[in-house]
Amino acid sequence: MNNQEIKQENQPSQIGKKIDQHPVMVALGLLLITLTLLLNGLSDFELRETTEPRVAGIAAEMFIGQDYILPKLNGQAFLEKPPLYSWLASIYYKIFDISPLSARLPSVLAACLLVLFLFWGVREITQNNRLAFTATLMLTTMVSFLGNGRQAGQDSLLTLGVAVTLLGFYIAIRKKGHNIYWMLLASGLAIASLAKGILGLSITGITVFAYLSIETIWFEKKFHIKNWFYPAIATLIGLIPLFIWLGFLYHSYGWDAVYEITWANSIGRFTGAFEGNAHEAPYYYYLSYLPEIFQPWTILVYLGLWYHFRRMHLERFSLFLCCWLIVPFILLSVSSGKRPVYLLSLYPVAAIIAASYGLYLFDQLRQGMVTMSNKIVIWLYVFLTTIGIIFQIYTIIKQPPNTLTLFIIMSLLELILLFLLWRSLFQNQQQKIPQYIIALIIIGLFNYGSLIQPYKKEKYFLKPLFETVTQKEKQNYHVALLWPDERLQGGAVFYGQHIFPEINNITDLDVFLGKSEKNLVVTEYLSDRIKHKFKIVKSFGENKHNYYIISR
Repeated sequence: MNNQEIKQENQPSQIGKKIDQHPVMVALGLLLITLTLLLNGLSDFELRETTEPRVAGIAAEMFIGQDYILPKLNGQAFLEKPPLYSWLASIYYKIFDISPLSARLPSVLAACLLVLFLFWGVREITQNNRLAFTATLMLTTMVSFLGNGRQAGQDSLLTLGVAVTLLGFYIAIRKKGHNIYWMLLASGLAIASLAKGILGLSITGITVFAYLSIETIWFEKKFHIKNWFYPAIATLIGLIPLFIWLGFLYHSYGWDAVYEITWANSIGRFTGAFEGNAHEAPYYYYLSYLPEIFQPWTILVYLGLWYHFRRMHLERFSLFLCCWLIVPFILLSVSSGKRPVYLLSLYPVAAIIAASYGLYLFDQLRQGMVTMSNKIVIWLYVFLTTIGIIFQIYTIIKQPPNTLTLFIIMSLLELILLFLLWRSLFQNQQQKIPQYIIALIIIGLFNYGSLIQPYKKEKYFLKPLFETVTQKEKQNYHVALLWPDERLQGGAVFYGQHIFPEINNITDLDVFLGKSEKNLVVTEYLSDRIKHKFKIVKSFGENKHNYYIISR
């Protein structure tokens, strides 16, 4: 779909006219929706899973020790990622104190900035406020995007950096003579590289290379050096902040530290040479996730991708969108280390693709062109939305929250909207269906943040564990960690707010506990030998993930 077609096919509806008249207010409205969904209930639950305690613990140790050069995890160098997230979290720790909310705020900030930039960027490229609004709203309501924006982790920062880099690149290359736009590419790359190192450069670099190569061969049919020169210079400028940090790292900790972050933990993870790569998976790993990524807009993403793929030989914007979505997906698939969250940097372009096709479909409905394929898409979304809302209500009833009044109000609102949705379907009022679906999705995401996520049973019980440890330390006990994993190391520093000694073999455990009755050890691994030889002071958790405090 080219820019002219976007303008012609998406003739503004009444809502579209309001968006065109008040773009700033629309952007602020989108930001308000995003902030509501991100912050809703965010301080009501503790650090969870493995990533959050590790990331929050590294930032806490950086803040406590005032060492902003070398990221550490319970006193040991941790050079898997550059320190941008830890720097930002440290600022929030200083302002709001060390807390789970402060640890998550850098992700919230990244998600909000991305929402604003996506709205501006799509408007700048297409001159279509309705497309910019729809794409931004779809990104905000993508489950994984929102989920990662609500947890401590570098992936939201990486996504922001990638989007700013690539949209900045496309705007700069289409607006020749406006060299200031190349600074967007440089700024985005600075964020992406300081968030996740070489990965940020790889995703953006291979996308730009693919686009320029196809553009040179297909459209220009001639090599223009400036089309390659400006992106290269902007890339070098964008990498300056990373190089400065690496320089300080080298000056303070030597070449081994630089080698570990740039080669062993970056290129090594890609090639599979990284020792103990816990995320190693076959090349087809991501194919199994195709039905669930980009939810709830997966269907529109794939239909829109096919639409743009067929048009990319005619329109450069379609080519750009396809390069951004397809080329990094292939790169990540051939990489050795894989996790579903690594695909998050593809969500902004997926939102643009889904929005462009969604508006195309909506305009067909508005003009009375209800084809069989349109009917199938409509019925699928109505059916899936209904199933999702019913399942959510059932989940909340099964594990009731403390705020039953809010649950009753929101459930009634959802049921009313469901009724209106189905009535519109049977009365052939297709124009209203997208509005009801989006409203139901936003309410459903709000309910998850306020009524489900905070009341999920704690999985690892780190807070009560270290509350007990802190009480023991006040009674002059000395506590060490036995065979700690990253989750326990990070949780120890975050909740205990100091570094704990570590024990990594039975001999040292015997010596440590034999020195004094005031010595205690925290462990997740309780072998038969430890059970028979030492006393379990207290245990935390249930089923697979238990923690124990043991003594002589």
